[in-house]
Amino acid sequence: MEEILVKRVSLKWRFLGFSALFFLVIAGAGTVAFFFSLRQIVQTNAAHELTRVLETNVLKLEASVNLEIAIALKMAGSPLIVNYFLRPEDPDLERLAFEEIAGYRGAFRGNSIFWINDHDKRFYSDDAYAYTLDPNNPDDYWYNMTLYETKRYNFNINYNDNIKKNLLWINAPVFSQGRAIGIVGTGIELTGFIDSFYTDLNGSMSLYLFNRQNEITGAPDDQLLIDKVSLDDFLGTTGEEIVSQAVKLEGTQVATFLSGNQETAVGRIPLLDWYITAFMPITALLFLSSPMTAIFLLTLLVIFLIFIIINIVIGTTLGPLGRMEAMLKEIAAEWDLTKRLTIRHGDEIGRLADFFNLTFDKMKELISVIKMQAAQLSDTGIDLSAHMPA
Repeated sequence: MEEILVKRVSLKWRFLGFSALFFLVIAGAGTVAFFFSLRQIVQTNAAHELTRVLETNVLKLEASVNLEIAIALKMAGSPLIVNYFLRPEDPDLERLAFEEIAGYRGAFRGNSIFWINDHDKRFYSDDAYAYTLDPNNPDDYWYNMTLYETKRYNFNINYNDNIKKNLLWINAPVFSQGRAIGIVGTGIELTGFIDSFYTDLNGSMSLYLFNRQNEITGAPDDQLLIDKVSLDDFLGTTGEEIVSQAVKLEGTQVATFLSGNQETAVGRIPLLDWYITAFMPITALLFLSSPMTAIFLLTLLVIFLIFIIINIVIGTTLGPLGRMEAMLKEIAAEWDLTKRLTIRHGDEIGRLADFFNLTFDKMKELISVIKMQAAQLSDTGIDLSAHMPA
């Protein structure tokens, strides 16, 4: 007869293996599900953060520029300045106008002011004569555009390489009886203003400003402004996606989208007719710093502790069975029915040990009776042999 070998594994190790496999399945499936959910959460949070940054900085920039515009328009409408622009050769008017202009200068954010009248084309900057402007010079294109094509004010931007500053000029024409007779205005130092954007940015964020021609008008690297680099040339595919989203925007809308492995946002600056964009890489640090990650890891830890506690309880519960197995094995090997199981538990295992001990007592009594009857039969056999005739 062929013997079948059965590999025997204790219940404790079976349960340990099953619970370990169950824990790994839960942990693995939970990690995969959590990763995809957390990625969506991180992207959503990044989009909200970028939107907040853009909206805050647009409001900050427009509020500052609006204040400068209001002062420039007030200055352009000053009767004293209008009279001075009509008669710049009058020394008394010039003195009074210079005093008034100096007062306006202190009201501007950058403490900077300029003016030029159409009578002599003399350009003054910060209370001092700078040069005589030539309207036919291509570099001074803004003059005719402001004087003859602008009703209230306009902007132009340039980078001054001498002072290493990017300036946004507010140009307000001065009118007398509907005729433009000069220009006043101020220059807002965008370099410092945009630098202030970056002080509030998350370290992983990048932020740029650009105009309708896609030229970068605000960036951490001033060389981009000097060279008039376009956003799509500088950022490649990401820049092209930003530009394509920007042209669809209306009002103060902000569009967010995932570009590669980074969340990107782009919005409009209606006052300047510019755009502002910012992006944030979706890195492992964002996942690790998320509160959801801490909750998930804490949950895994709790499940692991439950796994440990259950296995300790099961091990403690099944421990007496191992001792019972060893004792029964010893009894079976030696057939010593005087030995007893010493398990003292009030549960099923303890009662099972009592039943085993009771069974051994009965077996011992039965064997004693069998031995006694065997002895009696043996004596009877001897008597019969003695009384048998030869």
